[in-house]
Amino acid sequence: MNKTLINFLSILKNASIAKKSVVKAPKTHAASIYLPILYREGVILSYSFHEINSRNPYVLIHLRKFQHKNLAEDLKNLSLPSRTKNLSLIELSQICFKNKILVLSTSKGIMSSFDCLKHKVGGVAMFSC
Repeated sequence: MNKTLINFLSILKNASIAKKSVVKAPKTHAASIYLPILYREGVILSYSFHEINSRNPYVLIHLRKFQHKNLAEDLKNLSLPSRTKNLSLIELSQICFKNKILVLSTSKGIMSSFDCLKHKVGGVAMFSC
């Protein structure tokens, strides 16, 4: 897990703890990879990339709320640069996902845990929410 992903996740988590509904985050490669997955899994409402000038591109993220709680509050880093958590397909199928989403880096790209089970592939656990 690289530093830009850790920073991006901390921006999302801090904004949701502060009860913000819209987050302005810097546009990074990590944001462009992980935002479609968070959108597809229902953690965020929408996102849009903006480039007013080439020096400061940013992304606006609208956070989803459920029962007066932002869903991004439960974001948790599972792998750090010094400690990675590899999950095989068997380990992944044995984990019980009670309203949790696990995002993994696999040989077929970045996927949610449900997509990994569908494609029958394991990988490195990046974060959960």
